[in-house]
Amino acid sequence: MVQHRQTRVTTKDDWQTPVQLFKKLDNRFSFTGDACAAADNALSPRFFTEKTDALRSNWSDLGDSVFINPPYSKSHEFVARSWRAVRDGEVKRVVAVVPSTCEVRWFHDYVIGKASEIWFTKGRINFINPETGSEGQSNVVGTAIIVWDGARVGWTNTSIWGMCSKTFEPTVHVSNSVFMGAAQVSLI
Repeated sequence: MVQHRQTRVTTKDDWQTPVQLFKKLDNRFSFTGDACAAADNALSPRFFTEKTDALRSNWSDLGDSVFINPPYSKSHEFVARSWRAVRDGEVKRVVAVVPSTCEVRWFHDYVIGKASEIWFTKGRINFINPETGSEGQSNVVGTAIIVWDGARVGWTNTSIWGMCSKTFEPTVHVSNSVFMGAAQVSLI
């Protein structure tokens, strides 16, 4: 049985997305639900907790536009589930805040060619410590914001939109597909 998240003190699986980042994303994507929340850190009125288990639940209960900040220890499982939720028509869109580890299997299996947008943050996100309620200063990896909004196939269907600040303010925009040699970089 796959657990929804680890909740030991030594993990960062329960750290909350900074509210300022969530609000910027919500302004653009109009979230109707959060598939990776806890009762004490949910940022959307409809959400799944460890008990409701997003890996096994039908995401249509969350509405059409779902946000996730999955447990880092379960990134592979939640990224795969996000793509399947969109592919299978449970939801129209999933936006994920995930580690920007492009070399891992889940990135190649479920992001490149399947996501519609990828944003890389400039700087590391300081997630909210569940024990203190304040921003942590020790995120060990950068962050990517992945958007799935339709079942896509092939490298050219994933746009690397660019770099953004920790609060989703664009800093550099990459247009077209970088994988086909057609990329143009322009400062915004």
